[in-house]
Amino acid sequence: MQTDTQAASVSKKRLWAGRIISGLLVLFLLFNGAMASTNLPSVKQGFAHLGYPESLGFTIGTLLLACTALYAIPRTSVLGAILLTGYLGGATASQRAHRRSTLLRTGRSRRAGLGRTFLAR
Repeated sequence: MQTDTQAASVSKKRLWAGRIISGLLVLFLLFNGAMASTNLPSVKQGFAHLGYPESLGFTIGTLLLACTALYAIPRTSVLGAILLTGYLGGATASQRAHRRSTLLRTGRSRRAGLGRTFLAR
């Protein structure tokens, strides 16, 4: 049984494309984490709009910065990617839970509009 492992060769274009995409993601997440950690009125308003206490802004921003740092370090990038997946999943769930009633009303009105369109034929 051979235990010889070889790294898959990747073209330079793909390697640099991956680095650029990862770099842009890290920059965006660092900016987002830094903004969430501040006490700007717009950040406070956003947290209040989602129903979170304003005091959680610093904690959530610091958590995002820590997960992003783990993702940016090559040795811990897999752990960072897993943690960022959980973080972004929670952010998505918060948005969906907050806007659920709006989405349901919109969906109902669209279905009603489609129903009227088909009934008119």
